[in-house]
Amino acid sequence: MTNAEKGTAMSAIVIPFPAARRTGKIRRAAEELIKRAGERRQGEGYWQNIIRQMADRMVTSGIDDETVGRELEAFAGAVGFEMARLQTRHGGAA
Repeated sequence: MTNAEKGTAMSAIVIPFPAARRTGKIRRAAEELIKRAGERRQGEGYWQNIIRQMADRMVTSGIDDETVGRELEAFAGAVGFEMARLQTRHGGAA
């Protein structure tokens, strides 16, 4: 017997644009953070601004805090991976 037949509702969290798959945003963030590597305060400010904007958009869209946290962690991991890839490709320290 399906949930519909039982009369019970199912719920799901739909993330239409998963943060870890936003390749353009990931690439831009990685490039900016690499450029600002010697300017720690600017790099941290830039990163915090990106994360705050993304979190605000997700919360405004009705996404719960736990899911927002997971999405931001996945995004951060993707940015870190992209930074390592770019630095390796351009001969920088990985």
